[in-house]
Amino acid sequence: MTKVYTLFLIFSLFLLSGCSTQIVYENYIDLDDNFWAQDNQLKFDFEIQDPSAAYDLSIYIRNGLSYPFYNLYVKYELVDEKGNAILPSDMKETSLMDPTTGRPLGSGVGDFYNNEMNIFLDYKFKAPGKYSLKIDQYMRLDSLPDITAIGIKVAKSKE
Repeated sequence: MTKVYTLFLIFSLFLLSGCSTQIVYENYIDLDDNFWAQDNQLKFDFEIQDPSAAYDLSIYIRNGLSYPFYNLYVKYELVDEKGNAILPSDMKETSLMDPTTGRPLGSGVGDFYNNEMNIFLDYKFKAPGKYSLKIDQYMRLDSLPDITAIGIKVAKSKE
């Protein structure tokens, strides 16, 4: 297991060194007892200093193998520091497991996998300032089991 983890870490560092994006903000929120309750809205606060640049915003999902669905629907809203919606609330779906085989998608080690869902690509903010991305799960269950963490990444777009 240690060899697999070491190889995964080396491979990840190699991939990251080749990326030309500049990460502005990246953070995860660990979910209590590995459940994501429907009434548990997650809020990520970040700051944009250069509105002339284009940005990519992504949501990270960390799940375990016993997650009961192959997909995940999330609703999200981008707001400014005054609480005004920059873009209307929207819903997006991502696949966490292959619907035919049940094999997990994304990268992972052991029983946990990470998936990235692109929300905005090449988005230009109108002004510098503080912004928030609010995220809700939008599935049939009130509490989703085996979702261990949700995160976001805000990065300057590749040139």
